[in-house]
Amino acid sequence: QHIDRVDDWDIYYEEYLFEKDMEDIHRAKEKYKGRLVIFSGIEIGQPHILSDKKLSKIEALGYEFKIGSLHNLKNCFDFYYLNYKKTTDMYDRGIYNRYINELIDMTDCGFIDTLGHITYPERYMKEAGKDFVYSEFEEGFSRLFEKLAKSKISLEINTSGLRQGLYHTMPKIELLELY
Repeated sequence: QHIDRVDDWDIYYEEYLFEKDMEDIHRAKEKYKGRLVIFSGIEIGQPHILSDKKLSKIEALGYEFKIGSLHNLKNCFDFYYLNYKKTTDMYDRGIYNRYINELIDMTDCGFIDTLGHITYPERYMKEAGKDFVYSEFEEGFSRLFEKLAKSKISLEINTSGLRQGLYHTMPKIELLELY
């Protein structure tokens, strides 16, 4: 399952029924026992800014795998809504530096097993005809990767870019080599 719910922005997202989700997963595990291995997993956007109460509630449900993702910066809207055709290169670099720093912060929340699609804004930059140059952010990515290793958080290799016009995984091979 995938949930993007931010404490102060409840009006933007419909209520997610965690308990029902887990009931459905347990029912499927029983139904396919011995024939299919099913894990309970969830992707949570911005887990580092969720309240401890919400994180505790999700933790208590016993998801076996938790992906943390960053779809928007603190107090900002999803990168999906940013019109990169109207932004400057300097603005884009500033946003991306903030994005990497917030990914680093997210590794401190102690809640996630994997960090998801660490180049998420790139897909929208590409749609606007902008190329993303990873080497400009190598220092930030290096700090992020060191933090992931120390925290024992894995890095997701998201393949959606292969079918969504990026023609590469997220992250690209250059970042995987750095990792």
